[in-house]
Amino acid sequence: MAAASALPPEPFYSHYWIGGAVSFEGVPRAGSEIELSRSGQKLTAVTRAGGRFDFNIFDLEYFQGVPAVFGGEYMLKAPVQAETKELVENVTTLQRQGYVEHSLTLARAGDKVPPRVVRFLPPSKPKTAPSTVVQIIFSKLMDRVSTEAAVRLSPSAPYFYDYEWENLADPGNPYSILRLIPLPSLNANTGYTVTVLNTARDIYGNLLDDEYTHNFWTVDSLREDDQPPSIISVFPPNGATGVATRPTLKLLFSEEMSRESVARALSLPDLGRPWLLTWKGSLLFLVPPRALTVSTPYTIGVSRVARDPAGNNLDRQYSFNFTTSAVASDTTPPEVISVSGGSDVDLSAYIGIVFSEPMEPATINDSNIMVTYVDKSTGLTKRLPGSIVWDTDSNTAYFRPGAAFDSFSGYTVIVRTGVMDLAGLEMLREYRTTFVTADSLGPEIRKVKFDGRGYVENDVIAADALISAEVYDPVGLNYDYLSLQIGRAQTADKSKLKAQDVYRDGRLIYQITPAIGDGTHLITIEAADARNNRGTWTGKVRVYSGEVILVPGTVAFAAPATISPLKSQAQGEEARATMVYNLTGRADIDLQLYGPTGVVWSRRYAAGTNGGLAGYNAVVWNGLDARSQPVSNGLYTFRVVRGGKSLGVGYIIVSD
Repeated sequence: MAAASALPPEPFYSHYWIGGAVSFEGVPRAGSEIELSRSGQKLTAVTRAGGRFDFNIFDLEYFQGVPAVFGGEYMLKAPVQAETKELVENVTTLQRQGYVEHSLTLARAGDKVPPRVVRFLPPSKPKTAPSTVVQIIFSKLMDRVSTEAAVRLSPSAPYFYDYEWENLADPGNPYSILRLIPLPSLNANTGYTVTVLNTARDIYGNLLDDEYTHNFWTVDSLREDDQPPSIISVFPPNGATGVATRPTLKLLFSEEMSRESVARALSLPDLGRPWLLTWKGSLLFLVPPRALTVSTPYTIGVSRVARDPAGNNLDRQYSFNFTTSAVASDTTPPEVISVSGGSDVDLSAYIGIVFSEPMEPATINDSNIMVTYVDKSTGLTKRLPGSIVWDTDSNTAYFRPGAAFDSFSGYTVIVRTGVMDLAGLEMLREYRTTFVTADSLGPEIRKVKFDGRGYVENDVIAADALISAEVYDPVGLNYDYLSLQIGRAQTADKSKLKAQDVYRDGRLIYQITPAIGDGTHLITIEAADARNNRGTWTGKVRVYSGEVILVPGTVAFAAPATISPLKSQAQGEEARATMVYNLTGRADIDLQLYGPTGVVWSRRYAAGTNGGLAGYNAVVWNGLDARSQPVSNGLYTFRVVRGGKSLGVGYIIVSD
């Protein structure tokens, strides 16, 4: 079992794609379609300026169902000669009619160093709020599928998690951050254990060097958090030289911060316009509004004014220095530094994609930027219609959905490597992240019963009927809110509210005993979920609290009216006649069945049980007498008797 260590200064291998260029007689060919395949699965791409193309091996891994295999053989088809590069070896070329076929092997690019976990957030000792996001920092770029499958969080109280990745492929800070976002949130005042199994792999196929565990504790409220935050990593590293003149500076805090306080705490070089500040969890990106001056030292400061959401100030004042390169050219590829979203995105929101530097607007289009979702009816991944708008001032591309998002659903934002900065540099790798839309639907109130019976419109209930309802919501319920309204009167007596079942699978059963006056009433039950969305149930009932009688306008009857006990018995079956009647209130009831020889069967039913319920009662008779013998043919009369008084009479014919 391993413990997380300090961030490592080890070398970083950023090559994990298959790419190259297509040319004909030495002239680059743009607009040519090429195909990469393995085991019958295919990817296609169109060459760009200079005949260039790239295939991210993650594409084969995540969307074609075939894992990228180091040492595995791939086929590359191009209309003319293609030169391959990066993770490729053992290339053979075969000229076929109309295209050139390349057989190639995916190599490891010399990287056989196992990854490790270098830090967990939140730290072990400080108390943290239930809304915290668990962060795991790895020493290298990780394979997402195997890593997410290797992560465990216990107890697993939230109903599911959203995974969000940040790859910081910088020479001085070679690590990946996996953010585990619990939905809706962690439990308060609970100890949690994070486990990362050693089945997690980096992008080169190397297994994690050990299994890691980490413990932390949540509190009931932010007021209990008294631990100061800190800055645990910065890029470029303090004292770095040769920094690009269009850098993206990054500060990683030990926990999520009050963003307004950090903005006030920052001391940044004055460049005539405000710097662009973008957050992703506890990671802050700082983008200068224009290119920095060559061969010039710069200082970034963060004072103790910065604080976490609980109000704890930064543990100390920080200062970081770096010096820019002597060359003013832009050699740093652009990257996506944040995407608006997370776990509670508004259904009509625009999705903002913030880049690390100004981009070429012509490449910010729906060919390079898209949003996908899984169709719940078919299980297929589909592209969401929408348009892309570029905002130069904030280096942000906005995706405007063509229709409102679905409630409480997951979407994936994809930014392809075709996007370019103003220097013509493309992103090194495709960017993907997911977000979950807000839950705008209230709880579902179902299985409403009165004294244990399913609801029937205009049913008769007792004045003190026990009402039970199952309240369901996949996100969570507001335990403090359940409203019962009878007519225009609203009951607010929480002492009459009783949870009968522990909350599980998004479900909780409530029981309510209201006081209801005689007459016809519209009853409304309203519940709220953890996000305060409301759900309602409405039904109409009648209450009669006087002398218990049959409901006016109803009779006692049997269904079916005719049964055959002997024939049923011969066929191995049981005769069944259901005696039905409606009472105006719950009461002790005697059912007495008379035949040609007198009383042949009788039963007593206690008030509040089937037979003695207010409203609908249905009692089954099997055609047998008190000695369990089939009765003879004839007309039989059943009486509904209360306190020696007959309330109603029904008839059953026995015919064998």
